[in-house]
Amino acid sequence: DRAEVRRILADKDAGISVHEAAAKVVDGTAAELRQFLEVGLPNARIIDDRVKAAQFLSVGGPAVKAAAEKALKSGSPEAVRKFLAEGQHTARAEDDDRAEVRRILADKDAGISVHEAAAKVVDGTAAELRQFLEVGLPN
Repeated sequence: DRAEVRRILADKDAGISVHEAAAKVVDGTAAELRQFLEVGLPNARIIDDRVKAAQFLSVGGPAVKAAAEKALKSGSPEAVRKFLAEGQHTARAEDDDRAEVRRILADKDAGISVHEAAAKVVDGTAAELRQFLEVGLPN
């Protein structure tokens, strides 16, 4: 168990809560090490995941912020973990697509049909944005 705690301490990707909790027990008793690995580590990871998700509220685009807020408000560690693993990427793609459609709308050299098509989807769903950019964007 001590070797596992040392490995966790050496992991540069582990969060602050995990590092602090591991540092407190690395020289502890066998029971303290086991308690940390079974209870303390999962709890510290939940805290670190929530901190990471909360950081997206200040730096993400509108879709990223909405997805992070939804995950955090759910109170579910699984929802937060899913946001960090998948949801943030999907939301970032939506933000990027919406920004691209807005760029097209601002392009003075784009034709009327392009502007009309972009205007129809700029406030649409992620799927509508992607469809427009991949298929529906008039040439």
